[in-house]
Amino acid sequence: MGTVSLPSASFSEGERNRPVAADVFRAVAVGMVGWFHIWQQSWQGAGEFTYLARTGAVWVDGMIMLSAFCLFLPYANLYAENRQRAAVKPIAFYKKRLLRILPSYYVSVLAALAMALYQKGPSLLLWKDLAAHLTLTQSFFPFSYWYTNLNGASWTLTILTLFYLAFPFLVRIMLRAPLWAGMALFAIQIYWQHTTVPLYGTTAYQMRFNQLPAFASTIAIGMWDALLFAAATRSKWLQNWGMRSLSTILGFGALGFINHLLKQLNWAREFQLWQLQNRTTLVCGMMLALLLFALGLPLPGKRLWAFLAGISYNFYLWHQMLTVWLKYTFHLPFWSGEVPPNQLGDTVWMAKSNLLYWAAALTAAIVLTWLVDNTMLKITKKKSKKTNNSGTLPEKVV
Repeated sequence: MGTVSLPSASFSEGERNRPVAADVFRAVAVGMVGWFHIWQQSWQGAGEFTYLARTGAVWVDGMIMLSAFCLFLPYANLYAENRQRAAVKPIAFYKKRLLRILPSYYVSVLAALAMALYQKGPSLLLWKDLAAHLTLTQSFFPFSYWYTNLNGASWTLTILTLFYLAFPFLVRIMLRAPLWAGMALFAIQIYWQHTTVPLYGTTAYQMRFNQLPAFASTIAIGMWDALLFAAATRSKWLQNWGMRSLSTILGFGALGFINHLLKQLNWAREFQLWQLQNRTTLVCGMMLALLLFALGLPLPGKRLWAFLAGISYNFYLWHQMLTVWLKYTFHLPFWSGEVPPNQLGDTVWMAKSNLLYWAAALTAAIVLTWLVDNTMLKITKKKSKKTNNSGTLPEKVV
């Protein structure tokens, strides 16, 4: 009998540049946030696993960590390959980032404006709210953050925009002194946390909770993860199926750790306080899961995960708005009276609303990704053949 030879366990360029685990993580993280917001309105639980819906909001932290990982990965790969420290051309980088996030975002803002005008009519507060959203400064002001009449989920765009502004500088210091740069970011978050926790229960706390300094270590962890991944995929020690299998097994261990933390959060008396105090620990667990699965056995469903990751941005922008509009503006699934059926224990309505809200959000995500994002992608590709899903590729060595 002949022997069966296994394919090479070496990491391909495709795996190094775009690990399937990153697409899986993006789809899962955005999906968990979506589950949280849809569950808030439908109350459709999942039995003993309902705690996953109740805690789904914390996966926003994972989304920010993943953004840092994906943006930094091309630079980490170049450094791991030949020790070249690549610099970012800020203008080119900012342009590509804005072309990526603004078109779909502005479509969602205009839709939210139309609905606000339909429901309440024009007002000075609404125009101020709109101005903050158009300038991506909505999380700076109570009227456009906690009390917005537009897209309540879009506060993360403020965080990401500020991160993008700092990214060229962060790339430079992370490649030159990754340990010290990361420790500096950790120090910023620790200081922010130390000065914010005493304010718990006040408006000041609510306004500080989701500002960029509160995510400083999250960004450091994502960038560290990219450096570790780039180095590990070039290590001969890991280029075998035994080590890749072990990495996958350890990845499930990281998921178990995340699950343990989510159960703690589910029973926490103060949700936001727990999240702020344990954000770094939770993100470390998410980082390990991403890294270990990316270094592990090839994940199945590459095209499916790429598709879900591709529509995740529009899903995130639209899922909460559509859910609230369908329930309270259009009373769908149909209900009448002052009290929504979920608050009256109508389990049939809960199940129907859950399906409707998921279907609406996914449909909007698919259609708008096709109409808006894909159109912009074609325009961008015509102008430059050096773009990838991570942003601007390294352009010069310093």
